[in-house]
Amino acid sequence: MSRFHDVLHVGPCAELLREYADEHEARVVAALRGWRDRQPHRADAPPIEVPEDFIRHCLAHARERWLHALARVLLGIRDLGHGGALLLTSNNSAVDLSIKHGFAYHRLDAALVERGASYLMATALDLFGPRDNDGNLRADVVRDRDDARRRHDDAVSAERGATALVASLAGVDGLILAVRGLAVRGFGVEILSRVDPAKVCMASDEVGGSRLRVLDPREFGTRHRSMMRYCFGHAGALGFIVSHDGDVRSTTRVRDRLVVWPNVDLARDALSQFNVECVECSKLNPAFPG
Repeated sequence: MSRFHDVLHVGPCAELLREYADEHEARVVAALRGWRDRQPHRADAPPIEVPEDFIRHCLAHARERWLHALARVLLGIRDLGHGGALLLTSNNSAVDLSIKHGFAYHRLDAALVERGASYLMATALDLFGPRDNDGNLRADVVRDRDDARRRHDDAVSAERGATALVASLAGVDGLILAVRGLAVRGFGVEILSRVDPAKVCMASDEVGGSRLRVLDPREFGTRHRSMMRYCFGHAGALGFIVSHDGDVRSTTRVRDRLVVWPNVDLARDALSQFNVECVECSKLNPAFPG
């Protein structure tokens, strides 16, 4: 392996994932808008002024956490040691698919939304909430902040368990089917397409532009070939294949050809939970009160 490809953030795969991240961000915003409905005692309280840069910063982190969860699911599949596959589609159609085990599981997406919304709310209340004459947060604000923190901790725990559960579904032969994000629809899914794509190319970078190596689909195993058939026949579908040896590949259709990216980089996202941002060093430092 000469290099790993950061397809989750750059190139055609990242463009498809960006649509799912947009939907995730919209759900986080919707959860924030429903906050007052869940806090009756805050219904008549004046709004808290929060810098727009701070909100954009938190929403960007929520989008990143969605990608981190995807990476951890793929790493969980790899840890099983026998390979597996994850298919992300933008519609709920089962054309060319045989779903052996139907399983509507939305817990991972829901936990990510709750985590993003509760983190933003808790941090905003802590930094920008109204204070009394002594400079301390008002009692009602402290109560709301602590409640948001508890919800955030619960969401982190739920996300961890849901990630492990989704990855474990790869223990059954067949792929894991997720619709419009990380909402699982079924597992043990068989792809019924039988026609190989006319042109399969191996990318040498994340963009998958001019430096492509044409391949014969028969060079790959059954799991790879079936995923290639589906992704070529269904524009917008994004497949991840985990080999027995631990290599993770992604594939999708780019114009008239099927492109495969080897050595997908998951380390950046897997280690993100250990990154600690220093407010003093942040370019958003002016957004935080002294």
